[in-house]
Amino acid sequence: MDADWGQACLRRFDSTAHYALFHLLIAEAVRNWPQPEFRAELGRVFEHRKMKQASVNKSGAIKNAPLTPVSRDLLIVVDAFVQLQEGRHEADYNTEKTWDYLDVFNLYSIASRAFESWRRIREAPEAEACLFSLFGFVSRK
Repeated sequence: MDADWGQACLRRFDSTAHYALFHLLIAEAVRNWPQPEFRAELGRVFEHRKMKQASVNKSGAIKNAPLTPVSRDLLIVVDAFVQLQEGRHEADYNTEKTWDYLDVFNLYSIASRAFESWRRIREAPEAEACLFSLFGFVSRK
């Protein structure tokens, strides 16, 4: 395999891992919208920057409170969102970095843990409040 092609593929995986979590959280946030015909449009309201900031804020709040099983899983999700978005920026814009399979495996592990954690807590009120905050509003919880 050509070295440039291999680097492009490894960089692309980072973007894919980030977007997988990005789209999961958006789908979860809009799934209960009462008019199904508007869910796709509502999903386009989400912005990467606002979602990252909401995730950073939620992470800080969780770390400053006693951990519960739900908050522990939620911390995994929001921290993964931040790490994967930062990794996507690194892959997209830092052409000096050489990526390897270990980088890709680490990103896969982060994304996989986030998906597993989300499955466990998706119905919890704290998780629902976090989804609301991803719109860019400050959540009361």
